[in-house]
Amino acid sequence: LKDKNVTNAAVFGVIPSTGEILIYQGSKDFFATDIDGQVDVIQALRQPWSTLKPFLYYLALENWAYPDDLIIDIESEYNSFQEDTVYISENYSLKEYGLVRLKKALWNSFNNASVRLAREIWLEKIYDFYVDIWFELTETAKHYGYSLVLWNPSITLESLVLWYRNLFEDLDNPSSYMLYDILSDPDNRDISFWVNSILSTRIPQAVKTGTSSDFRNNLVLSYHPDLVLWVWVGNNDNSSMKWVTGITGAGYIWQQVIEKATDLWYIRQGTIETPEGLVEKSYCLDENCFRTENIIASPKKKFYSAIADDIYASEDIFEELDSYEIEKLNQLWVDIQ
Repeated sequence: LKDKNVTNAAVFGVIPSTGEILIYQGSKDFFATDIDGQVDVIQALRQPWSTLKPFLYYLALENWAYPDDLIIDIESEYNSFQEDTVYISENYSLKEYGLVRLKKALWNSFNNASVRLAREIWLEKIYDFYVDIWFELTETAKHYGYSLVLWNPSITLESLVLWYRNLFEDLDNPSSYMLYDILSDPDNRDISFWVNSILSTRIPQAVKTGTSSDFRNNLVLSYHPDLVLWVWVGNNDNSSMKWVTGITGAGYIWQQVIEKATDLWYIRQGTIETPEGLVEKSYCLDENCFRTENIIASPKKKFYSAIADDIYASEDIFEELDSYEIEKLNQLWVDIQ
C-alpha cells in the first residue's frame, strides 16, 4: 500500500469470552520517526466513522425492528441544532435507494438511512444508549447532532473494540443475534461491497468497515465468538491516502489475520443456536413466492412486500413517513401500498 500513501497500520485482537489480548500492535514500527511510530494508534483518540453504525442498528432492533423491515434512504434536511443551518444527509455513492431493508442499509453503510433511522429513534435516546454502554462523550447530544451516528465522537479505538464485543457478548439476546446475523452474511453486502469481497472468509465474521472523509484512514472491525479483531491503516500526520477504502486498505490486512487465526485454530467453526423468540422462516421476494429467502424474525412477524416486484407495503416500513418523504419516494418510482 506504500504507493497509495499508506505509511502506518495498527492491529488489535481480543478473545471475547476472557478479554485476553492476542494482538496489540499500535503502529508499524515503534522506532520509525518518519511516521511518528511511537504514537499508539490503539490508544489515540480517533473518529470511528461507519463502525459506529452497528450500535445505532442494535438500538433499532431493541426497539422492535427486524432485519427485513423497510427503512427509508433519501437525501433530506435535518435539524443541525445550530442557528441558521441545516444538516443534509448524503450517501457515499451520492445515490438514493428509496425503501431498503434494514439489513441492507446497515451493511452497505447508507448514510441517508442511518440518519433517518436516528431521527425515528430520537437522538437523545441514542446518546443515552451510548452513555449507558460507557462511550466517553464529552459534549451534549445536540453538539454532535446527527454525526453522532456517522462518525463522531472521538474515542480510543481500544474502547471501540471492547464496546463492539459487548454488542455480541450475549448471542441468546435476540437483538445481538440478529445484528450478528446481519453483519456475518455476505449477501447483505451486495450493493456497495460485493458478496465475494475481501471481507468474505472461510468462517464468517460479523464485520464492518469505516473510511474517513478525504481517505485519511480506514478500519475494519469484526466479531466472532472466538476473536474480536480491529485493523486500522492510515497516516499519523492525517494526510490523505490515495483512494484506499476499508476493503482495499485495512481489509487486506484483516483478511490475512483472520485466515491465519483460522489456520491456527484460534477461530473455529461452530453452531450458534437461534435464541428463543426468533425462528428461521421464508420471505417471499415476489408476489407469487417463486423466489424466497430464509430470514430470521419473530414467529408472528409477517411481511407483505414483494420487493423483487417493486411492491412495498406500509406494514413493513419501520418508520412513520411524512408527506415530503412519501412524495420523494413517488419521484423515485417507489409505490407504497
